[in-house]
Amino acid sequence: MREERGKTMKGYYSSIPWGMLLRRHYCHKCGARLRKDSSIRIVTPYDKDYAEYSTWRTGNRLTVVTDGDIQVKEYHFKCPDCQTIIKYPEQQVLRKIQKKRGSRILSTQEQEEDRAWAENRISTEKMIKEMLWILLCITPLLIAIIRDLIE
Repeated sequence: MREERGKTMKGYYSSIPWGMLLRRHYCHKCGARLRKDSSIRIVTPYDKDYAEYSTWRTGNRLTVVTDGDIQVKEYHFKCPDCQTIIKYPEQQVLRKIQKKRGSRILSTQEQEEDRAWAENRISTEKMIKEMLWILLCITPLLIAIIRDLIE
């Protein structure tokens, strides 16, 4: 349990996306390299996203991990020059547009023109990755079935 401003926290949640760790990201306003930053928020049982942090999925069962307040550490990007704060999903879209345009600094018009394209591209890439993971998981099973058929 953690002490937070006189209240006892019963849970703690922290998760950082891989893309934040492995890639360089640049500010769409000034072009400076973004820095990783974090903020902490308290999720209470009355918040709509409480179930996301208070339960753990084990197979088909949901296990309640805690029944009190949960301290959630959320990561985002912060520009050291212009102090702009950008959440990771938004930065993914901006990064795609920056790459397509070949420029770190983007106007509002450029962002609006290419936003749908970038979001579609990200969802397609997610779907391909998921299909590859499924294929990777199924491959040993398929090999075993083919061996049984041959023998």
